[in-house]
Parts: sequence; C-alpha cells; structure tokens
Amino acid sequence: MSVILGLAAALAWGVHDLCVRFAAPGRPVLPLLAIVLAAGLVPVAALSVTLGSPWALDWPGTLLAVGAGLGFFVAGYGLYRAFAIGAVALVAPIVGAYPILTLLSATLSGRAPALAELIAVAVIVGGVSCVAVLSPDHATARGTRLQAILWSLAAAAGFATTFALAQAAAQSGDATAEWPKMAITRATTLLVTLLAALLAQAPLPQPQGTPALPWRLLILMGLLDAAAMAAVALSAGLPHPEFAAVVASVFGVVTILLARAFLSEPVRPLQWLAIAVVFSAIAGLGA
Repeated sequence: MSVILGLAAALAWGVHDLCVRFAAPGRPVLPLLAIVLAAGLVPVAALSVTLGSPWALDWPGTLLAVGAGLGFFVAGYGLYRAFAIGAVALVAPIVGAYPILTLLSATLSGRAPALAELIAVAVIVGGVSCVAVLSPDHATARGTRLQAILWSLAAAAGFATTFALAQAAAQSGDATAEWPKMAITRATTLLVTLLAALLAQAPLPQPQGTPALPWRLLILMGLLDAAAMAAVALSAGLPHPEFAAVVASVFGVVTILLARAFLSEPVRPLQWLAIAVVFSAIAGLGA
C-alpha cells in the first residue's frame, strides 16, 4: 500500500510539474508558489476539521509538522534555484537521489530494508537519474556549476527531511490529528514563502504584455501538490512508509511521459528502457 500511495504522489507531482511549464515562464517563483500553497491549504484545512481532530494535536507532532513545512520550503526553493542555474541532466539526478537519505533515516530508526528492497531502490534511483541525464540539455548562465550542485543537494535534503518529519508527525500522538498536522505543515511552508517573497520584494507578477495569471491552473497545482504530500504522509501508519517517499521520486519520469503525451516532446529509446526498468523495480518493491 505504501508503494501505491507513492505512485499516487508521483502522478500528482508529475501533473503539477507539467502545469508549471505553462504557469511559471516569465514570472517570479515565490509569488506563484505562495498562490499554489494557499490553494492547497484550503482543502487540507477543511479536511483537518471534518476528518480530523485539531484539539487532539500533541506538541511533539506539531513541532515535527512545522519542521516538515520548513523542509518543504527548502526543497521547493532549492529545486527552483538549481534548475534556474544548471541543466536538467545535472540537477535532476542529484535531487532525485533523495531516497538514499530517506532509506538512511529509516535504517537509523530501526527499519532497515532487506537486501532485495535495497536493490530495487537503487534501480529506481539509477533509472530516474538515467532518464534525467538522457534528457535534452538546456544549459543556463545564471550561476556556476558548483552553485547548481549545492542548490540541488539542498533540495534533495529538503525532500528527505520533509517526508521523514511528516511521517514522524503522523505517527506521533492521536491518529485523528493527522490531517491537522498536514495543515500545519502546509501553513508553515506558506508563511515562510510569503516572508521570503516580502524580503525579496517580489511583487505579484503581472508585467505589461504578460497574459493574466492562470488562476485555475494555479489552483489545480495547489490541489495536486497537497494531494501528493497527503499521500506520502498518510503512508506513515503502513509497513515500510519510506517506500512511499522512494516511489514518489519518480515524479520526474511521470512529467516526461506526460510531456511526451500532451506536448509531443521526444523520448529517446534509452529513456524508454530506463523508464521500463524503473517501473519494473517499483513493481518488485510492492510485491
């Protein structure tokens, strides 16, 4: 079941990233990110009241949820900065390797995976990296290679931290407080994003000649992002919850497949092979 939730998260984030290609060009990321986070917070907050029990929140779980929100901001902002500087072939494999940190965290927590599971995870990470490396190289000149690597590492650490803390928060205290903790995580990320936007003096992007903000698309992105995070967090009560975070790392592959289907972007034969290997490893992990 953890693998299924991870696939659901990967699909949601894959569609989200495809939407980014239409919403983000020519616009500052922080204001757009704030809109997406706010859109996703609304249903999560509603579910936290209808399906959850906000009064059942415990301090350890609440603090872990806040930490997950901070980690998610680092992950998102680091990912944006890395892609603004470096090529996809450089950035994506580093960010996509965050499951290594996730498995390390699980091992330190006493949930060491079996050898076959470790091999499957290694194949998933390697396959995702191959798909990224084989993608067309779109180099930029906004920074150095070292800066791109450092921001990529920050994003990978942010994703691993987010998933570990979000699942730990869900496991802490009363089970009815899971949805309220997810709302706290998202609200924390939104508040930090708004603060960063204010400090950066990033206005809501609407330069002359630019089409109106795609509000419906941004709202859809917020719902997809919230659904993906919820899927990973809800796996906390299942055996091997870390597998949900590992499988979610294939969202980049999902984006490439969707771009091939809807934007007619080419996929090379070796990429198809790597994609087949990745999903075969996922099937083995869920067996």
